Amino acid sequence: MTGAGETPDEPVVRLSDLRFAYPATSFRLQISHWEVARGRQVAVIGPSGSGKTTLLHLIAGILRPTAGVVGVEGRRLDELADRELRAFRARRIGMVFQDFQLLEYLDVRENILLPYYIGTDLRISGDVRRRADELAAAVGLGDRMRRNVTRLSQGERQRVALCRALITEPPLILADEPTGNLDPVNKRKIMALLQNHARRLGATLVVVTHDRDILSAMDRVVDFADWTAKVG
Repeated sequence: MTGAGETPDEPVVRLSDLRFAYPATSFRLQISHWEVARGRQVAVIGPSGSGKTTLLHLIAGILRPTAGVVGVEGRRLDELADRELRAFRARRIGMVFQDFQLLEYLDVRENILLPYYIGTDLRISGDVRRRADELAAAVGLGDRMRRNVTRLSQGERQRVALCRALITEPPLILADEPTGNLDPVNKRKIMALLQNHARRLGATLVVVTHDRDILSAMDRVVDFADWTAKVG
């Protein structure tokens, strides 16, 4: 799936001369150049506090860089207005947050469909609802669609967050510790769903993880401890 203005060989993620700092802290992230090609599955590992989650949030446009370029599918997210950025993210980026970020006043189905409420050019159709049902069934939540998310376990909430990230069939999937709250059986199911979904759509997958059991299945592993990014 190639969007308007893209070419098949263009990297899905491109960071250039990137600088980021949190106000009133000593944290600094500097990346001279980094690209992720279309369809690649990349794991990012490294010590806690090194900037892995910050990296994902910069790629998603949740955080804006202090300086430099954040490019996704040929669009410079650092140059987009907030409204345009939210619409682009809802349509083209699926994000699995480490803390899930579910809306507690909504049930499972409504949380899965949340990108369609946010994206101004997205519409909920019968096919979209069926896709939500299929995703929920694939992660063992098919019988909980009308349950409020406050009544779910941590592992179940994580699976809802995964379904939400995949519901728009985005070309870029960013996952922050997607197996962190799961038992070994569900860990395998979740990674298989993520990776198979990405392969089927030709989507790019970037996973931040401390789980070294999943690294052998990835195309590439980036270790912040050895990387050219400067973190301090």
